[in-house]
Amino acid sequence: MVVKTLAFLYSHFWPMAEAVKRAGWEVWIAADCDADPKRIRDAGMNYLPLPAADGFGTVFGELESAIKLHAVLRKIRPDIVHFIYL
Repeated sequence: MVVKTLAFLYSHFWPMAEAVKRAGWEVWIAADCDADPKRIRDAGMNYLPLPAADGFGTVFGELESAIKLHAVLRKIRPDIVHFIYL
């Protein structure tokens, strides 16, 4: 799951992440760390930081975001990616 911030994941999509985990999937969360990722690890999921790019909304900021996201996806090589609020 790729989400903008951990706080947004916790407040809006945490039940979905838990349901995916209960269904037997290996869950990886990639997000900017604005909340404690311990909750993810305690639930048996994995966390990868995905820092927000500088200059959001600019061509260079968007390119930086795409490069960071590409690096995260290459590292974990997921079968399915759920993009939330990007």
